[in-house]
Amino acid sequence: MTSCTQLSDRMPDVAHGASRWTETEERHLAACADCRAEWELVTAACRLGAPFRPPADPALMASLVLERLAHERRRARFRVRLWPAAGLAAAAAVILAVWTGVGVRPGGDGARGTAPRVATAPPDAPRAELPLPELDDLPAEALDSILQALDSPGARADTYELPGLGDPGDRELERALTGLEG
Repeated sequence: MTSCTQLSDRMPDVAHGASRWTETEERHLAACADCRAEWELVTAACRLGAPFRPPADPALMASLVLERLAHERRRARFRVRLWPAAGLAAAAAVILAVWTGVGVRPGGDGARGTAPRVATAPPDAPRAELPLPELDDLPAEALDSILQALDSPGARADTYELPGLGDPGDRELERALTGLEG
């Protein structure tokens, strides 16, 4: 005679199709109400996840995983290229805004023509103070040289040559970015 515990132990294997009932086990299942109720519960539990099970074909699963990895790699490359480009564009915009405004006074007659009038404070208004503690300990000569350098960057800007895209530094940067991408 087949005991109920032996039949209970085999129920998951039979429900998943890994084995089959013997004739003795089938007779016990037909006669025992408790085992029949347990068998109905086990088969119902096996059917619950059937729509969500992955495909049984390993080649299909591998191709789906590889496709997803390729998609994520493309997204990562795009992000790696986007942020430096956005940073460079922002820096270029700031440099251009500062560079074009150097040496031109509102209403004045500078080398580049007159700048558009902007709202300015009256001459007798108190000036805003910008605390720069790193400049407190500098000697007067160093402060003078800093002020001179700030007054004359526009005069030397035309003589400075920007590096081209074929420079060795660009190739090194491209290799470093490629190494980061993987």
